[in-house]
Amino acid sequence: MNNIKSIILALLIAVISLSKISAQTADKTNYVIILDLSDRILSPNQVKLDKAGIFEIFLKFERDVRNQLIIKSNAKLSIQVLPQKNSPLNTFYYNEALSIDMSQYSIADKRVALDNYKKQLVPLLNKLYSEAKFSNKKSDYNGVDIWKYFNESLSYSLFDNYQNTVVVITDGYFDFETNSYVKKIGNRYTSTIFLRNLKVNNWKVLAEQKDYGLLKVQNKFPKAKVVVLGVNPKSQSLDEQERIHYFWHKWVGEMNMSIAIINRSTSLQIKQQIKSVL
Repeated sequence: MNNIKSIILALLIAVISLSKISAQTADKTNYVIILDLSDRILSPNQVKLDKAGIFEIFLKFERDVRNQLIIKSNAKLSIQVLPQKNSPLNTFYYNEALSIDMSQYSIADKRVALDNYKKQLVPLLNKLYSEAKFSNKKSDYNGVDIWKYFNESLSYSLFDNYQNTVVVITDGYFDFETNSYVKKIGNRYTSTIFLRNLKVNNWKVLAEQKDYGLLKVQNKFPKAKVVVLGVNPKSQSLDEQERIHYFWHKWVGEMNMSIAIINRSTSLQIKQQIKSVL
């Protein structure tokens, strides 16, 4: 009888321990915001919408930290400004200044670090977007390489035992001023240049038959969720938005990640949708 009681007690202790580990894992959140500051920021109100979206994500991060009692929090938030040829931005400076890792602070310093980051966030974003808008001519912007970031850099921003959420703030296109930057294998590209070949009613059938899409990324990120924020079709075609959604889902799905897409709308609607997907 004593042996049976000992076994039952041991099992209960094991179950409780596993529950604690799961709870600790669930409490670790990591938000990675990838910024496309190409010519899309010239669209009316786009800068305002971007900043509203970023601050809403921060508020979710802040809630996570406070729910973890701050002193126990290991939550992370990083903002990655994608480099762009001819842009005057010091991306290394902004990537560091706009990121916070609660695990790097002592218990005594965590609250101060969070409060300081919150105070500095809006002024830094204002400075960033002011410098990013270096010209009013779309032709002066060369575009950013979202595909390259996913292929070469994203894995360094994601962490085991964390809930990883990657928010890509972009209009949905992978465009460059010159196609010399674009890699192609079959009908797969590192840009969305292939969309021009699919302006037909049966575009989805054609895309599946000829395997059009974004070039596959070799890395797999099964524990990450992608949120695409600000999709804004350039074409007046009624199904352009559907095409953009389709190819993002296809590409992200091939990396074994889940995806949610938020279209460009009002600040209020964007905030509401961010709350619903994060």
